[in-house]
Amino acid sequence: MISFKFISNQILPKIFPKKYPEVLEYEGDFSIEINNMLYFQESNFSVFEFLMYIDSWKTNNHDDMQYICLDTDENPLISFIKNGDGFVIKSPWELFNYKEVISQSEIDKAVSNLKNDLGLGR
Repeated sequence: MISFKFISNQILPKIFPKKYPEVLEYEGDFSIEINNMLYFQESNFSVFEFLMYIDSWKTNNHDDMQYICLDTDENPLISFIKNGDGFVIKSPWELFNYKEVISQSEIDKAVSNLKNDLGLGR
């Protein structure tokens, strides 16, 4: 099971910003957990930029999702690479190599939970 967590000291907007530079204005501690193990962690993460890439991936029905972060040269920072009926996650900053396939429904649920945690799911 995959989950995305975001904690920020900033007051976050009630409406999801979807354009630059607004998506970069809100940073905080972001982590990805897989089966309750910390896979990825970054303390100055632009969560709305990440969500913008996720939403574009889902809207445009691309096979792979590659999050190209403007704040690093090590890109793509987070990728979901199509593998059979699901996806394999990759990151140059991964804390361990996870080779199992993650289903689209698991990713969708993690994204939905993140948006709800941010107050965007209403």
